[in-house]
Amino acid sequence: MEVYVDDMLVKAPERADHIKNLAEAFNLLRKYNMKLNPSKYTFGVSSGRFLGYLVTQRGIEAQPNQIKAVLNMKSPATTKEAQSLKGRAAALNRFLSRCEDLYIYLAVSDSAVSTALIREELWAQHLLHIDGESNHKGAGVHVVIITPDGTLLEQAITLSFSASNNETEYETLLAGLCLAKEQSIKRLAIYSDSQLITNQASGKYMAKHPRMVQYLGKVQELLKEFPTFTIEQVPRAKNIHADAFASLGSALDTQFMRSIPAEHLDRPSIEEIEPIDSMQIDEDPSWQDPIIHYLVYGNLPTDKFEARKVQ
Repeated sequence: MEVYVDDMLVKAPERADHIKNLAEAFNLLRKYNMKLNPSKYTFGVSSGRFLGYLVTQRGIEAQPNQIKAVLNMKSPATTKEAQSLKGRAAALNRFLSRCEDLYIYLAVSDSAVSTALIREELWAQHLLHIDGESNHKGAGVHVVIITPDGTLLEQAITLSFSASNNETEYETLLAGLCLAKEQSIKRLAIYSDSQLITNQASGKYMAKHPRMVQYLGKVQELLKEFPTFTIEQVPRAKNIHADAFASLGSALDTQFMRSIPAEHLDRPSIEEIEPIDSMQIDEDPSWQDPIIHYLVYGNLPTDKFEARKVQ
C-alpha cells in the first residue's frame, strides 16, 4: 500500500496477489474502524485520474485541464526572464541530486509534453528448484536456490530412513524452505516436478493420508515465513538445476559430492524428537573422594593422618 496526501493505492507486483492485498487492507480498516467514501474509491479500473494524471491502457497522459498553464506560457522574451528560468532549473537540479535515482516517463500529445517522475522498485524473486529421488539405494533430495544475481546455493540430503516417493518430495520441499528461511529470503518462486506436492501445497488438492496431512501442515507453517511465493509444477526435463544432481543424495560414492554441502536426515521431519528423561543421582560419600579431590584440585584432608594416607 502506498499512501499519498489525498490518495491511497493498494497494488501488487503479481495479479494473483491483488485480492489478497485488498483483503489485508480492508481487515486493517475494519480493525481500526476507519471508513471510506464510496464515491471516491474504485476497483479494477482500466483508466482514471490519479495523482493529477490520466492513467489509461495507453499509458500515463496529462489531463487537458492541467496543461493549460503550459500551453499558455510564453517563452522567455528578455535576458532577465531567461536567467530566472535557468536559476529555477539549477535549484531543482540541486534538490534532485540528493535524492535516489528517478526515471522520467514522457507523455507526448499534439499540443504538449507531460512528464512523470517514477521510482523503480525491484521485485526480484529467488528461484527454488527441488527434486527428490527414492530408489533401491535409498532416498535423497537436492535443493538449488538461484539468487537474482545468478548465484547458486545448493544442498544435498541423504534420508537415512525408508520413505515413499511422495514423502521424499515433501522432505525436499521442507529442506528447500528451511534453506530459504536461513537466507532471509522473502520472495520465492518454487519449482518441482511433483504434481501431487505442488497442488497440495498450493491448496488445489487436499491431503488425505495421515502422513501427507502432517507434511502439508509443516509446509504451510514454513510458507508463512515468505510474504510472497509461488509454487509451480515443471516437467522433470525442465527442472534441470535440481535434476542434474537428483541422485546425489542417495549416491554412496563421495567423489560426486564436489563442494555441495551434504547432510544426513536420520528421521522424518514430521516426527517430534522425544525428550530424554533424566534423573539426578545422589551418591553417598566414598573412600575415593579424598583421592579424587587431591588429584583434581590439590586439596588434602585437614586431618594430618588422613592427608598422609592420601599422599
